[in-house]
Amino acid sequence: MARTPLPITVVPALVTAASAVAATYTAGDAVNNNSIALTGQERILVKNTDTASHSILIHSVADPFGRVGDLTIPVAAGVELLLGQAQTVGFQQADGTLWVDPVSALVEFLVLRG
Repeated sequence: MARTPLPITVVPALVTAASAVAATYTAGDAVNNNSIALTGQERILVKNTDTASHSILIHSVADPFGRVGDLTIPVAAGVELLLGQAQTVGFQQADGTLWVDPVSALVEFLVLRG
């Protein structure tokens, strides 16, 4: 199965009333999992809309230093997390994407670039 790409909201360099963009969370795909086209300029926000805790798995790849280690990130009930700037080294898959596996569709993502 192909992973479901998450939409990316491009944030303008200079924010004005005219350049403001609407940002919408997207439900994670707990069956096919998700991917994010990765340039290294993405910031990923994760929101758990459930009353129970869930987690996400971010897949890693071997980096120039020989490190490999997937990241499992717990997301408590009702919590919103900012994962920070996505790293290409160690996480960018051969197809140029970041692989993210939510355990529930009640975990939502907002990917910002810029």
